[in-house]
Amino acid sequence: MSAAVHLRILSREGCGLCHELVEALEVEFGPRAFELEWLDVDSRVEWKARWGLVVPVLLDAHDTVLSETRLDAERVAAITGCRRRDRRTR
Repeated sequence: MSAAVHLRILSREGCGLCHELVEALEVEFGPRAFELEWLDVDSRVEWKARWGLVVPVLLDAHDTVLSETRLDAERVAAITGCRRRDRRTR
């Protein structure tokens, strides 16, 4: 099994959409495909200015935006190289 891909999720306390995005990520790619680092979007002025109204934001290790608000599974797969799970196993 290959190592989990490190992703960052910009969130804030009480963000229901953030947890929905993570659930969708696990359904699409499996629960161990990614190592998630949760970051508070309000902790940096530049993050809050850019993404304060569109959380959650899913970023790769190079801060490339993979998804905003809802999971874009095709973009995540294309940029990370991770394979999506077979629809029959979701």
